Amino acid sequence: AFDAQGKLKFAVGSQGNGPGQFNEPHGVAVDAQGNIYVADTWNARVVKLDSTGKFVKSWGTGNDIGNGRSAMMTDGTEAGNNAAPLGFYGPRGIAIDSAGRVYVADTGNKRIVVTDSDGKFLYQWGHGGNEPGAFNEPIGVAVDTQGDVYVADTWNGRVQVFGRGESDTVSATPKTSWRVPGWQPSTYDDPFIAVSAEGQVFVSVPGRNQLLYTTTTGEALLRWGGKGNDFASLTLPSGVAVAPDGTVVTVDRGNNRIMR
Repeated sequence: AFDAQGKLKFAVGSQGNGPGQFNEPHGVAVDAQGNIYVADTWNARVVKLDSTGKFVKSWGTGNDIGNGRSAMMTDGTEAGNNAAPLGFYGPRGIAIDSAGRVYVADTGNKRIVVTDSDGKFLYQWGHGGNEPGAFNEPIGVAVDTQGDVYVADTWNGRVQVFGRGESDTVSATPKTSWRVPGWQPSTYDDPFIAVSAEGQVFVSVPGRNQLLYTTTTGEALLRWGGKGNDFASLTLPSGVAVAPDGTVVTVDRGNNRIMR
């Protein structure tokens, strides 16, 4: 964890599957109380830490698939997903809404899983495919102040936005969708998505070494970056987030740095 100026505050974790250990963690989110949630990708789980990095609990299950990795492969169908609500296959993105609900992009099982802040399963939506509401390698997930959920449906080359449905759940049918040029199928660059309180959407496009800024309906407003290591450039940008003051932060993965 770093402060806004990039000064290290604390570090937590080591290789493994025990409390406070990780195996290729990807997504990170923070709730209103400062608790930290980590998509512990190849331990097939979500890890919850307190604001100091102390392990609180974890949830999610997987089976040994070799090379020290765990995953629960459901086959990505609605029936398969319903049979294993907390069986994760390479979860990547994670987001928290204003009510403290946790949204997990269960990437390999092609769905979004929603739990409460203690890991209790609430509901899920999505399955493998390219029709509206289906996913192919969903990676990033973000929630705006209205409760709309944005999913980086990367191998389908699009963002899908889901509004609120009945009983305070998210509708499984998207309210809007748009293409993201540069997101390609069968690539493993892990592009992510972030949404500001003002409704600004930012996505990383690692295949083009760029960040893209759009409206909530996908109107492109700005692209920036380009391969390089100066302060105007990005190389394989992956994670992206927006601070309360509107500052955009990205993991410039190819340059082993964070850019703000």
